[in-house]
Amino acid sequence: MMPLNSAHDSDTSVAFGALVGLQLVRSKNLQGTRHFYFARPLSVGAPAHCTLGLECPWRIRLNDVIVVGSEDYYERAEDNTDPAWELGMPGGHFQDQKFAGLLGELREGDVVNTGTDFIVTAVTLDGCGGMQIHLGHDYVLEAFPSSAKRMEWILRVPGQPSWVLMNGVVNKTRRARGGSEREGDAAAPHPDSA
Repeated sequence: MMPLNSAHDSDTSVAFGALVGLQLVRSKNLQGTRHFYFARPLSVGAPAHCTLGLECPWRIRLNDVIVVGSEDYYERAEDNTDPAWELGMPGGHFQDQKFAGLLGELREGDVVNTGTDFIVTAVTLDGCGGMQIHLGHDYVLEAFPSSAKRMEWILRVPGQPSWVLMNGVVNKTRRARGGSEREGDAAAPHPDSA
């Protein structure tokens, strides 16, 4: 394993570069972990080309205004009238409400982009594994890793190893026989599992 600011830095930048030109087509929250699915524009029904799972703090901002962020998961949606609602329930979160307003609509737990916007124009990485994903029209998805011990994010690009920021370093998974993946030094969950 190598720290992010070493030789992996350029490899990680290339991996994240795969997002440029892809559209944020949908997003899903799985027990507090937000997954972002990117695909070629106008392919909403097609499988995602790339998946980014964020366990670290994140936000989407428009210029200098936070539109939605990771902490919004812990708030009840304004239209949630379920008296039995509790944190950890699969729906009813303010985060999903804000995302649906941003992308288009909520369908069976997935927030789906019903428009043509939110196409990645650039990705910037910092030396601690943080990132800015520019989504056009001044929207930016930002992630802020905050732990030297936990898994913070995972990036999956089809046909390539996954990239995982865990224990303060970026790990690249390696392909095992049969197409499954395993982590070199630490197990990393698949972002589409659960």
